[in-house]
Amino acid sequence: MGVDTKLYISSKWEIRDIANVMETYVHIIKGSLIVKHANLSKSLMYSLMFRMENGDNRHMYVHPESDTPLGPCTTLSLSAWGEAVEIMTAIAKVLGGILEKEDCSGMCEMMHGSTWDKDGIPWFINEALIKGDMEDNDDIDGLVQFIKNWKTKHRS
Repeated sequence: MGVDTKLYISSKWEIRDIANVMETYVHIIKGSLIVKHANLSKSLMYSLMFRMENGDNRHMYVHPESDTPLGPCTTLSLSAWGEAVEIMTAIAKVLGGILEKEDCSGMCEMMHGSTWDKDGIPWFINEALIKGDMEDNDDIDGLVQFIKNWKTKHRS
């Protein structure tokens, strides 16, 4: 068994949120991200395979129903080599979470993401940040454009 870099994030984040953040903020080759899921007995697990811009092929496991001493969460696990810490840090800067650089060390770091609850305007800010349509929480022009695009796309 090898050493893994882990990120524990809120259970509110869905696999599509994680995939969107990776495609927007992690240096992967566009179109290389493949998401697979497996129902293992009562547990659900996703497998994300992707190719980094530096040529490394990576494989991340996502466990949406993880139990921790702090309560339920989603655990992202990636072998601790290459840019593992940078990948997890990029995700945590958006979604927040607890970063464990090496799962055998027992040392964790709390990281506050740039997004929050999925209600009203904060939901739109969250989605726009995840998809890279806003540079930061103060990018009002990016938010307005994202909402206009969303409204056009979701009109009946």
